Amino acid sequence: MSADEAVEGKSKRRRKRRSENENGTDENESLAEERGVTDRKGRATPGKRNKEGAVTSGSEGGNIITRPIGGIRGYVKGVSDEMRKVLWPNRTELTSLLRIVLTVTIMSSITLGILTAFFTEITNIGIGQRHPEVFVVLFAAVGVSYFLFTRMSSSTDDQTPY
Repeated sequence: MSADEAVEGKSKRRRKRRSENENGTDENESLAEERGVTDRKGRATPGKRNKEGAVTSGSEGGNIITRPIGGIRGYVKGVSDEMRKVLWPNRTELTSLLRIVLTVTIMSSITLGILTAFFTEITNIGIGQRHPEVFVVLFAAVGVSYFLFTRMSSSTDDQTPY
């Protein structure tokens, strides 16, 4: 479609609207027919919270006993609706995910157990036998490790785009 054809099409639509308006039809009616636009409703369209069946603050029904029960009933209905939407895993997915979770849990518990035993022994040597130099060496090792880590990470940061 060329530019001339597009301009000609617009001109035809404008002439049609003008002739309809002169014949007594409303401009909104011609837009409604042409574009599928409907007239305004004259009222606000209710949202999800204001639809039928939902409890609003201005139209609470019931008394002091039935309102909490209705709230609990609505909560349970909402939970059951959401549970129907859940895509549950099949047996093979479940077993593979279970293996991953158990492996990570066992490995982290072993790692934390070893670290706890190591620091317990270091503390017993330092406090139990009155050797404060153990703590000095430990803190020096931690400080050197931190320095080396920050130095190596700062040299790699120069190469990253962010």
